[in-house]
Amino acid sequence: ICAPYRLQDQLLSLYALFLAQIHSFTSEEISAYFVEVFLRGFIDGISHAQTQDDKKLENSAVFIAHLLNFHIIKGTVIIEVFEKLREHLNVDTLQLVVVLATYSYKALRKLHWTAFSEELSKIVSSLDTAVFSALPRAKFLAETLRDLQKSAPTNVDMSIIEHYLKLFHGMRKKGNVVCDKELGMSLDDLLHADERGRWWVVGSAYRVANDSGNMEGAVEGSTQTAGSFPSEIVQLARRAKMNTDVRRNIFCTVGELL
Repeated sequence: ICAPYRLQDQLLSLYALFLAQIHSFTSEEISAYFVEVFLRGFIDGISHAQTQDDKKLENSAVFIAHLLNFHIIKGTVIIEVFEKLREHLNVDTLQLVVVLATYSYKALRKLHWTAFSEELSKIVSSLDTAVFSALPRAKFLAETLRDLQKSAPTNVDMSIIEHYLKLFHGMRKKGNVVCDKELGMSLDDLLHADERGRWWVVGSAYRVANDSGNMEGAVEGSTQTAGSFPSEIVQLARRAKMNTDVRRNIFCTVGELL
């Protein structure tokens, strides 16, 4: 995905299908970890000036759109990515906006058309005061965005994506699905995961930055409370592979209520 040259749409769609299979049939924790690392890397990439003219970020933008197309992330995450691109608007990021909007158009039109259209309007408005707006490439990209607000893109062969989507939906109907919904976290959650914790991972503790003493006390407290539950429930928690104190305490607390 991070190759310096533009990857074929078929290959990027196949990569997305592979991740969607892991998300649906293996573990959403694996897909959540990948999405976190990938999106944080993308945001870091657009935040710094590009030192060379390659297609790494363009490939990433296409793949982010596929994360939505293959039901791995929610459409609101894509809207947040547009906001980040608008914050770092230049000719290169404007190109990424067009790419992302083109490949996620169908899903966003169905799920979040109002927010999608408004965000495109904000980006186009930002171009009016941008120093690079007079460049021919910027004018072309701005016109492309205006066209996307009126009609679906015609410069991309969506039949390739539709083919893999049909395969994916067929596998979900026949296989034993572990997760049948998109990841629930927002882009803001991912960007501040180190400070706020990863609530989408069961058993993940909340961690306050620069407050290691309080965190250690919380861990010690959770270890002590584990012994206050009936031994039968604790045994069930071990059989269910509740291997961390936080998971075990949650399991035992719910078990006592049943």
